[in-house]
Amino acid sequence: MRGLPAVLKSGEEARLIPVVADTSKENRAASILLATLVGVDEFAAQMLGGLGVRVGARTSVRTYTEVTFSKSSPEMKRRPDGLIVLTTGSRSWTAIIEAKIGKARVEEAQIRDYLQLAKLNGIDAVLTFSNEFVALPTHHPTGLPKSATRGIGLFHWSWMHILTQASLLLSEESISSIERRYILNEMVRFLMHKSAGVSSFDRMNPEWKDLVIKVQSGAPLPLFPRSRKLGRQLASRTA
Repeated sequence: MRGLPAVLKSGEEARLIPVVADTSKENRAASILLATLVGVDEFAAQMLGGLGVRVGARTSVRTYTEVTFSKSSPEMKRRPDGLIVLTTGSRSWTAIIEAKIGKARVEEAQIRDYLQLAKLNGIDAVLTFSNEFVALPTHHPTGLPKSATRGIGLFHWSWMHILTQASLLLSEESISSIERRYILNEMVRFLMHKSAGVSSFDRMNPEWKDLVIKVQSGAPLPLFPRSRKLGRQLASRTA
């Protein structure tokens, strides 16, 4: 095993075939995804590019699970699911990973703790995975304000987004290496199996009902003051 990055006190390199308990679905899914990012350059470039992070030919991608960090506050009782480290020459980019599976949701209090942990250790971002849908990876299901994330990137991938991007790469035959195609295919096969706990987007967020009521009543929408007409059109289709 290669030496750990300085920000980690302990950790294991993410494994494509993790040895974890049957009940540790989140750890298993996170490990397989993180190992695939290491093993399939095209997949890493596609996924991380969506966060505004460039993965070039000279970029080294390393991923870890079971991580504890060199710096932590005494009251910190949580432990993230992993860490991504990208290195290109003398530059690096790092992200704390938190994974949820099944119906588990990303919790605001947990993400606030991880943002603080990131600041303590000079980590660039916090990246979460769950079945919660967002329109863009730069949106986050917790809806934390920018003041809470100042200096730290906060990103989210739904498992269906991950699965979709991987499937597109395979269908477009963007990966020439037989070995890398095999690895990505195996990740897709795992995520598509019902035991993985990945579910498709089948309902709107709980806030959607309140939005529809406001639109139908003509109430102002403070976040999107110029989109009321479009909102009425959407509400008429979903009422």
